[in-house]
Amino acid sequence: MGVMQGPTSGSSMFESKIEVLVYLASLASNTAAIDPMLDAIRLVTSRSGTTQQDLKILQKTQQQLEDYLIHHDPVRVFTPEELEQKIREHMLTGHFSKLRRALYGVLAVMVVILVGAMAIPGIGDISQRSQLGSWLALLTLSAGAIGFYWTARHNFKPELQPAYTLLCVSSLVLGLSQTQLPIVSYWNLEQAPLFRYGGVSTPTFIAIVCVFLAVRRYAKIVGVPSSPLMSLKVIGPAWIGIAALAVVLPHSSRPENEALFDFSMAVMSANLFTLVLNAMLTRKVAGVSTKIYALPMHLLAASQMTAAIGLTLFLVFLFAKGSLFGATFGILAIPFMVSNVIWLWTSYSFKRATEY
Repeated sequence: MGVMQGPTSGSSMFESKIEVLVYLASLASNTAAIDPMLDAIRLVTSRSGTTQQDLKILQKTQQQLEDYLIHHDPVRVFTPEELEQKIREHMLTGHFSKLRRALYGVLAVMVVILVGAMAIPGIGDISQRSQLGSWLALLTLSAGAIGFYWTARHNFKPELQPAYTLLCVSSLVLGLSQTQLPIVSYWNLEQAPLFRYGGVSTPTFIAIVCVFLAVRRYAKIVGVPSSPLMSLKVIGPAWIGIAALAVVLPHSSRPENEALFDFSMAVMSANLFTLVLNAMLTRKVAGVSTKIYALPMHLLAASQMTAAIGLTLFLVFLFAKGSLFGATFGILAIPFMVSNVIWLWTSYSFKRATEY
C-alpha cells in the first residue's frame, strides 16, 4: 500500500506522509497498542530537516500501522483496499457532509413533528398535544439512533457487533416506552396507581441494562482492565440491594397503594444506579481509546449522566409528593429530552468513526 497523495517534492512529501500516519493512527481503537509505533514519528519530527532515511522510517511506520489495523485492531474490520481508499478520500476531502445531513435531517424532522403535533386542533388540550409531540419527537430520535447504530454495526469486528445490536435494542425499547406518556395523558390515567407512582419508568430498565451489557462487552474487547464495574456477580446483588434500600427508606408522602409505590421506587433507584454505572464504565473505555472512538464514549457517558440527573429529580419529587404527574412533570422531563438528543449524537459519532 503506502498511498501518497499531493505533491511529491521533499518537504511536501514529508508533510503528506506525516498526515497519512496521523490519520492511520486515528483509525486505531486502542491508544496503547499503537503508541510505540508513533515513536518514529516523534523522532523524525523532532529533528530539523528531512532526509531519505527519514522517509524510509515513516514508510516502515505506515506499514506497521496498516498491519495493525488490518490484522490486530480489536474493534474495526479493515481490508487493504479499504484502507487505501480511506487514505485517498481523507487526503482529498476530509469531511462528512452526507453523514451530517442525515443527522441534521433527523433533528429537523423531530422539531417539525414536535411543533406540528402541538398545533393540531381537536386532540385534547395543549398539555396532551405537547405530550403527544414529545413522544413523537423522542420516537424520531430513537429511530435516528437505531439507523446510525445499525449501519455502523457491520464495520466492526464480529465479536463487537452484538454490542451495537444491544444499543439498537436499547433505542427501540426507549422509544416505545415513551408511548405511555400520551396514553396516560389522553385517557387521564395520571391517578392510576401504577403511573402515578412512576411505573412509566419500568420499561426503561431494559433499555438501560442493554446499554450496560453493550459497554461491558466493548470494554472487554478493547482491553479495559477488569473491575467490579464489569462483574455481573457484583452488579446483580447491587441492583437487588439498592432496590431494597429504596423500598425501606422513609418517605414523607402517604401513597394510596404502598406496594406499587415501593415497586416504582425500587425500579427507578435501580435505573439511577445503572445509569451512573454506565457513565463510569464508558469513561473507562474512553480512557483507553483513540480520539475518534473516545468522543462517542464521552457522549454516551454524558447521555447517561443527563438521564441520571432527570431521574434523581423524579425520585426526589416522588419521595416528597408521592406522585409524578402534575404541573411540574413536563419540567422534570426536560433532562430526558436532552439525554435523548445526546444519545442521537452518540450514535452519529459511532457511525462517523466508521466513515473516518
